[in-house]
Amino acid sequence: EGAKINVLSKISDEWLYGECQGKKGQFPSNYVDRVPTNLPSHSSNS
Repeated sequence: EGAKINVLSKISDEWLYGECQGKKGQFPSNYVDRVPTNLPSHSSNS
């Protein structure tokens, strides 16, 4: 609980594939809460 998982791919609506603490594997999507990522914006100042 509380671990952050980097989701690498969606296998199905029920299963995801991701990485956590250097380990990769499948896990049920209902076991995790989605946290939005802060991606850098690519806006141009004209």
